[in-house]
Amino acid sequence: SRPIWLTRAGAGAPESKGSDGSDRTSSLSKQGQQFAQRLANFVKTRAGCYWERSRKPEEATQVFTSTMPRAVSSALCVDLQPDQQSALNPIDKGVLGVGWWDVECEDDVPPWNEMKKRHPDLFQEFEVDPLNWQFPGGERYVDMVKRLESVLIDVEMCTHPVLIVSHITTLQVLLSYFKGLPLEEAWKLSLPKDVVVEVSPTEGGGFLTQDYNLASSGGYVVDAERPLA
Repeated sequence: SRPIWLTRAGAGAPESKGSDGSDRTSSLSKQGQQFAQRLANFVKTRAGCYWERSRKPEEATQVFTSTMPRAVSSALCVDLQPDQQSALNPIDKGVLGVGWWDVECEDDVPPWNEMKKRHPDLFQEFEVDPLNWQFPGGERYVDMVKRLESVLIDVEMCTHPVLIVSHITTLQVLLSYFKGLPLEEAWKLSLPKDVVVEVSPTEGGGFLTQDYNLASSGGYVVDAERPLA
C-alpha cells in the first residue's frame, strides 16, 4: 500500500522571528534548508521503491503542509507545489506560552514540563481532561481533531504516496489516529525533529509505522522499534 510520510517542519532562523518574538512567520535556517533537501531525497527514494514494488505507472507524491513558511519551505525541495492547509497549523495556545513556547518546539514533545512549572494550576486542569481542556483564548486538542478530519479524508482518498509537513501538536493527533491510540493520549506522543514517520496502510484496515532519522547528511537511519511489514 502507498506510504504516508509525517514530519515536522525544518528548523527556523532565529533572526527571522516576528517583532513579538513569535516564530509563526519565521523562515528556514541553514540547518532547516539542509533538512528540506534531505527530506526531498528521502521522498524521492522511498516513492521510487513503492512504485517499483507496485508495478504501477508512477504518479507524483501528494504534498500537504500547514500555511506557515517553515513548513511550506521544508516541502519545496520535493519539486511539487504543496497543498497548504490551515487545518495543519499547530494548536492555537491563545495567551499561553508567550516567550517560552514557540511553534517550533525544541524537544520531542511540547514543553509540558515548562507549563507545569510556570502554570501548575492550568497544567493540572489540562491533565484531568487533555482532549477538552481549552488554552486560555485558544483551542482545545479536540478542536484540532475536528479540523484535521478534512485532511485525513484527503489523505485517505489519495491513491499515491503522501507527504505531510506540519508541527508537533497536529502531528501528535495524526499519529494517534494512524497508530490506533486514544486521542486523549496524543499530547504525550514523541515526535523528534528531523525524523520522518512512514505510515503504511494494511489490508486489515489498520496502519504500520516506521521511523526514519534524517538528521545525518550521510543517509537515514531506521528506528527498528516499529518494524514495517
